[in-house]
Amino acid sequence: MSRSNEHHIRHSKNDLRSQRAMKNDMYLPYWALIALAICILYFVISIFRLNDHRSVSSFQVISGSNSTSNIYSAVILRDESIVTSPMDGYMNYYTKNGERIGATSIVCTMDAKGDFFKRMEEELKAHNNNDLSSDTLKGFQKVLAQFNQNFEISDYSRLYYGKYDITTDLMDLLNTDVYDQISKNAKGESVFEAIRSTVPGIVMFSYDNYVSLKQDEINGSLFNKSKYELKKIPAGSYVEKDAPLYRIVNSDAFSVIFPLEEEDKLQYFLTQRISIIFKEEGVTLEGAYSHFSGADGKRYAKVDFAGNGYPFLNLRFVNIQIADSNISGYKIPKEAVTEKEYFSVPKDYVNTSKANPYMMVYTDNGSLSKRQVSIIKTTEDEYVISGSDLESGDELYYKPDDDIPYDPSTENASSVNLRYRLFNTAKIKGVYNIDRGYTVFKPVEIIYTTGDGYYIIDKDAPFTVKEYERISNNASDYEEGDFVY
Repeated sequence: MSRSNEHHIRHSKNDLRSQRAMKNDMYLPYWALIALAICILYFVISIFRLNDHRSVSSFQVISGSNSTSNIYSAVILRDESIVTSPMDGYMNYYTKNGERIGATSIVCTMDAKGDFFKRMEEELKAHNNNDLSSDTLKGFQKVLAQFNQNFEISDYSRLYYGKYDITTDLMDLLNTDVYDQISKNAKGESVFEAIRSTVPGIVMFSYDNYVSLKQDEINGSLFNKSKYELKKIPAGSYVEKDAPLYRIVNSDAFSVIFPLEEEDKLQYFLTQRISIIFKEEGVTLEGAYSHFSGADGKRYAKVDFAGNGYPFLNLRFVNIQIADSNISGYKIPKEAVTEKEYFSVPKDYVNTSKANPYMMVYTDNGSLSKRQVSIIKTTEDEYVISGSDLESGDELYYKPDDDIPYDPSTENASSVNLRYRLFNTAKIKGVYNIDRGYTVFKPVEIIYTTGDGYYIIDKDAPFTVKEYERISNNASDYEEGDFVY
């Protein structure tokens, strides 16, 4: 091989090595590729967030004042009376509990033999379901769904109220033709007797020992709830002649009566009208004020309301405040307040002993799974909670605070239900707090409504907003978790 050819071959090999080196230099290490991918992904997400977020009209929470006096425990009096049964028999609803009726309206039926429901079932089977409108059938399904959602395992009386509602709606499905058909098919036999009201009013299938209470009978012992007796009349129950059958409330006018403190006697002595805040109901009403001496010689205040008594028909005791111009709290716009629905569960099913509250939920295979929750509000017996992985119908385990499984052989275990189905919900008023660019729902307790479009909220309520925090000015424009700036 000639020297020139050898030089050419050597030069070609060097060029090939240089090309391979340059080609290798063009490829990045794997770790650099991963870092680059993460940067690109972050950039894309940031672009989407910038396009998705919205500017928010916010309001800074500030203290406001409009004064309130002490809280009083008051007794409600109304124009009402008990109607007794004209005969022995089984009573069945024909009118809804709390429904306003006219004179001569059918309130309930009395079945001497107790076979009215059997006749009613036979008559329903004789009718084709297609004869009933889809709206009526949907309405009946809604009653069942609402009962399931609102049932509380700690309050077994809800079973009776559920039966009241279901029975009443079933009666609504029976139109006049069906009602007449039952009587016609009886062939002269008295199947039931329709009980009609003699006066217009509001029908209530419950009564207490305060129904006939008069103002001149008021004394301090009446404010002791241990003296109070409430009795309910369930549908299908046997009622003897002259026994209480139902209660008729003649109007929705009502009065609240409460003991006057020594310091209040002079303060309200010349007052003619006064505003009352009903704490649990979140309602403020104005009524005519007066005061009198009770049967025990003590002074009592009385506030008469000409109407608006319908929400209080099931109540005898209420907690009230006397409102004047100086109620203290946080002042926020009305439009900032919204309402959200959360699950409500008995306290025995929530573990609060750890840093983060949780519940134990049964899975499909019967094992227990821990679910983190946030407590929105607390009552005497229940927690109102939220949780991203909770669903209606979940079954909860009793006593999750215990480190060992609950022993059903312990005392009073027979009265304990180890499982609770998650159905009951509660509607909570609150605002959207703006926290780190996101909207976060926080509950509020309204204690007063001003005349200039604001609410005064309780600044000491648990889980509520704090002074100087920023909230959405108009809650209807947002949902929880919205990204805002």
